[in-house]
Amino acid sequence: MALVASGFNVANGTAVHGGCVYITESVLVEGFNPTLKSGVLRFKLDEKNVKLTTPLADDPHVIATFESHKKDWGFGADGIAFDSKGNLFVGLFGEGEMYKIEFDASGKVASKKLFAKTACLKTCDGMSCDLRTDKLYVADSAANAIQIISPDGTVATLSQNSDIKDKRKGLLDQPCEALVRGNTIVVSNMDWPFPASSTPSGRCRQRSR
Repeated sequence: MALVASGFNVANGTAVHGGCVYITESVLVEGFNPTLKSGVLRFKLDEKNVKLTTPLADDPHVIATFESHKKDWGFGADGIAFDSKGNLFVGLFGEGEMYKIEFDASGKVASKKLFAKTACLKTCDGMSCDLRTDKLYVADSAANAIQIISPDGTVATLSQNSDIKDKRKGLLDQPCEALVRGNTIVVSNMDWPFPASSTPSGRCRQRSR
């Protein structure tokens, strides 16, 4: 085991692609001033013992940044995954927004666009992409749901249930990761209750744009 980098604030999701590892930093700049800033950092797989710059936002490994506005859920970039075409998707936890990042031939960021946002997509926590269909499976913690985002931006609910008391029933309990494994989705729960205002109004069955 080797240390790749140190000096993160809130390192979160990871994805490996094209000889690099990509890591979401949920709090790139601490505090709302007036928004919360987060981002994505990229490291070559052979990099070791990197000491990140302070302030972290100035580090050259940062390839994309985002802004969040919801102070109650003070975390930005979280879930991260690549599709089969090499596009990078990053979910903003508190905003419930999914972004799509495209790269040019040299590996530089060519575009960063809002890809999916709906009223029923409350939060974007851990996620993965089914490379057979390029559908994203997203843990929506605040909605107590697993959402599916299709390549056209459509958002639909795969599974959802109300908050549970008996943790032995195998139901969703503030899911934080959704991992595609063959023909199943493996979900990790974190049992972190959200405010009553975050109770989902219904299942996602609508286009995001």
